[in-house]
Amino acid sequence: LVPPPPLSSGNVVSIGARRYLLHSPLGSGTYSCVWLARVASVGWETEADGAAEVAIKEMKCGRGPGILPDATLQRTHYEVQVMQQLAAEAARSSGSSTLCAPRILDHQFWPLGPEAPEALLCRVAMTRCRGQPLCEWTEACRWRGEGWAQSAARSASFVAAAGSAAAVPEVLSQHEATAAYCTSFLAAALAARALLVQLGPTFQTLNGSIAMHRDVNARNLLVFSPDPTFPISLCNSAAPTVSMAAEALEFSVVDFGACVDAAAWVGNGEGSWQAANPTGDARYWGPASWARHLEGPDALRGDAALLRQYTRRLDMFAVAVCALEAMAALHTAECPSTPSSNGGELVEGVERLRRGWTGYWELAVHSFDLLSAYSHHACAGDDATAGQVWNGLLQANVPQALRDCIGELCANLSAAAEHLRRAPPAPEAAVAQWRQAADTLSALREMLLPEGRLEWADLPAVLSSSVSVAPPLGGSAEVCFCAIDEDPHDVSVASIKTRTPSPRKNFGVDAPLPELTTPPHQRLGGFARGMREACDEVPTPPPQRPSY
Repeated sequence: LVPPPPLSSGNVVSIGARRYLLHSPLGSGTYSCVWLARVASVGWETEADGAAEVAIKEMKCGRGPGILPDATLQRTHYEVQVMQQLAAEAARSSGSSTLCAPRILDHQFWPLGPEAPEALLCRVAMTRCRGQPLCEWTEACRWRGEGWAQSAARSASFVAAAGSAAAVPEVLSQHEATAAYCTSFLAAALAARALLVQLGPTFQTLNGSIAMHRDVNARNLLVFSPDPTFPISLCNSAAPTVSMAAEALEFSVVDFGACVDAAAWVGNGEGSWQAANPTGDARYWGPASWARHLEGPDALRGDAALLRQYTRRLDMFAVAVCALEAMAALHTAECPSTPSSNGGELVEGVERLRRGWTGYWELAVHSFDLLSAYSHHACAGDDATAGQVWNGLLQANVPQALRDCIGELCANLSAAAEHLRRAPPAPEAAVAQWRQAADTLSALREMLLPEGRLEWADLPAVLSSSVSVAPPLGGSAEVCFCAIDEDPHDVSVASIKTRTPSPRKNFGVDAPLPELTTPPHQRLGGFARGMREACDEVPTPPPQRPSY
């Protein structure tokens, strides 16, 4: 086989037994690029003849110029295999309609040529999931929300200046401001609920017996909204309308390139949590991932909660962070200066939750930036500066700092959920929607806590708005989760298969990480040399993989 021509708009490419008409690029990253295309029919000369939209992913693997050391042929094959297994398992268990992920249509490998005899080009054709990366969508929603709020403020000021005193209370009254704030929070919480409800079954199937994703982040979760003005269009809507709009959102997960086999992950050999370094976007790492990265496997063996979080709940933690990130971005209403009595307590609780999330996210991003700086200096051969940054990460005790922030955040989630169940700030007709919001906060709390016992299979019951109330883990009254009599140190394959799926976690610099047994100066030098040998140029910290 000779290498195929480059991907280009308007070209028709063959992958396996099918032809595809290329339209435009969807994204690119360190490992791959993704294009939008259509399945070409017999008369494929014009785009009108194309069938459904598909995504074409192209990646180089093996050994050759510009190919990262971990972009192996085995890894590429496994990415395809995971997607095939996921679709097959989802179809067997509950019907393919529950799969919130792309389905493989075909794939093919080509040699890159005699200049790189060990390098291959792989193209994968798959169904295209609708929507855009969650981070881009929420940023657009935040921008619209802030613009609307500024417009409303300018409008109110103009009306006041014009002397229309009767209209001013309508715009700025305590009651209206509090109601708008509560509606904004309800829309954000129910959007987070929709994310968990839709993605839960897919992760249950994936983590249950197939693989750990290990790269869950707001770029690898896609969202499609039928309403392009969500959530601004709901500012004056009733709770049932808000609920229906949130349920209309469509979520999916993409990019399975960092997956590891679920059985191997809980073992002791290659591909296990003990042998494989953390990967993915470090902003979505939990305390367990940071402990594993900075201190090695022994740091987890001595902490049962962190061990369980890393070996069983890695993806679950990252999904929870994505849901909270979306919720924070979607809740765009400004805090009323003097909230009305109906909803005032919730406003205070949500503001505490907002501050807790902000503190956690700022720490997560700061830690990510330090890790990126370490990677940059190490790849550039600046071992001294890289060593200083690495020592700074160790001295900052990131795992414990994150754990402290998570404790405060979870306490705020618990308090807000308890208040929503006890005194929802809305008419009787909206009680069900507020209860759903409360259940969502409770689920997120359990997903974040290293000591949490929530499993993917529990989510439907927890989010059904009809669960019982009981005190969890020594906290205040909240959703009661099944108590599992288990040894937290038991991470055997048998223990995984006897209970429902369990997730795992990520980091932001997709490059080989140092072995902790090597002295720092040797470790950093070897790391940088390996990267220089793999690339034609000294690389900057690799960006995230593309979303499609």
